[in-house]
Amino acid sequence: MSEWVKAMVDIIVQYGGFGLFIVSFAESSFFPIPPDLILIPLAIINHELALFYAALTTFSSVIGGLFGYYIGAKAGRPILLKFFAEEKIKKVEEYFVRYGGWAVAIAGLTPIPYKLFTIASGVFKIRKSVFVNASILGRGIRFFAEGAIIYMMGDQAQRIISEYFDVLTIGIAAAGALAYFIYYLIKKKKYGKHMASSGLFSRGISNNKYAAAVYKKLVNNYGGFIFLILSIVLMSFSFEFFFLQLRYEFLLYLYIPVIFLIIGILFYIFIFRNSDNSLGPFKSLIQYAIAAEIIILALAAGLAYGIGNDTVAHMDQTVNGWIMPMRNAFMTGFMHGVSFFASSAFLPFAVALCFCLLVFRGKRLKAGFILLINILGANFIKIFIKNIFKRARPEYAIIIEKEYSFPSGHSFIGFTFYAMLAYMVFKYYNGPYKRLMTGFFIIFPIIIAFSRLYLGVHYASDVFAGLLLGTSWLIACIIMDNWK
Repeated sequence: MSEWVKAMVDIIVQYGGFGLFIVSFAESSFFPIPPDLILIPLAIINHELALFYAALTTFSSVIGGLFGYYIGAKAGRPILLKFFAEEKIKKVEEYFVRYGGWAVAIAGLTPIPYKLFTIASGVFKIRKSVFVNASILGRGIRFFAEGAIIYMMGDQAQRIISEYFDVLTIGIAAAGALAYFIYYLIKKKKYGKHMASSGLFSRGISNNKYAAAVYKKLVNNYGGFIFLILSIVLMSFSFEFFFLQLRYEFLLYLYIPVIFLIIGILFYIFIFRNSDNSLGPFKSLIQYAIAAEIIILALAAGLAYGIGNDTVAHMDQTVNGWIMPMRNAFMTGFMHGVSFFASSAFLPFAVALCFCLLVFRGKRLKAGFILLINILGANFIKIFIKNIFKRARPEYAIIIEKEYSFPSGHSFIGFTFYAMLAYMVFKYYNGPYKRLMTGFFIIFPIIIAFSRLYLGVHYASDVFAGLLLGTSWLIACIIMDNWK
């Protein structure tokens, strides 16, 4: 390793997971230092986090690969000639012709520069779905193999990785290629002329008809679902890793924008979007819902983890410091009144009234039961989580509450209930003031959540977790309502 590379690695390692994320992203498109040089020392320093580091590296590397793909698609072949020798480009092109988009997986496993394949994938118009799947497979095997070795062997792993890892990864790639070749020979006669290229591996460059048919068969037999699950695991691990590493100010500047982003998305969907009362095709809705659930639940889990250490303490103290000067007699009385509308003394009557309006007046039996599931499920989840964490209430609370503090029940149940009413109005109501009603039902639970902070009965982390869990449960209930 040259001196400047070693110096650069030493600097990046000091930034921990954040530095690893940046290097993994950049290496996939333009940066010369491979992420292994950062992953390995970080994982050795803390063996227990080795697999989290591997997940973070894989996730950021795939995202960076998509950026490289975008560069190639926009800049074309000249960008390859500018940074890579003609001989390397021709070799990569041969790989794509022979293996289609799965050449990216080979690059992810081997010492071949991954950035060359990511940019070339954009230049040669490899299908994006295959590019992402191949990147997850190749990069995931490589980095998780490193993480697993370090997790199991500790300090001794560095010697094993430095001496044998390239041989190991190339062997894995060769084994995969051999397995594919055997499958190709067995199935050749079975498919015959029916194995026309569907373009699933690439657009116009790959004439590997048998490989395209194999991929299509995998997708038709839930192969895509398997890749989706792998992506969820990788992404969740990556988010969780941030909460294991990052401290103090970052969390505060992460959660507040996320809450505003959720509100903005709901406003767009239920108010400003020019469409009918539908959320679109169910298949598309499921895809967006899964992606949203991954992010939201990972963020909520990060808060849950932070309760056991000092990760969220600074955020809680900072938010309380903002609110303390606002307190006066008038505001306290007002916040008491606002908080009442998400209490157990009010919500049962509100739910009963809404249920009657939906079922008896609106003839929406399914919608009525979805509303019941919404409120009953939220209460069950709230009680379950509170009794797991058993977090005590803040000492500076203005009023006394008997339940545990995490998560905020008023924030959780209030948001999922009132946002569900916004959805019901959006879908079933076409009368006057529709947008005004929908907007009120989105904003009002946020005011309720703020009232819990003002009254001091919850920490900021409790309220943020309540809003995130409320959003997650809202998405689940909307999916149930749209299920055919």
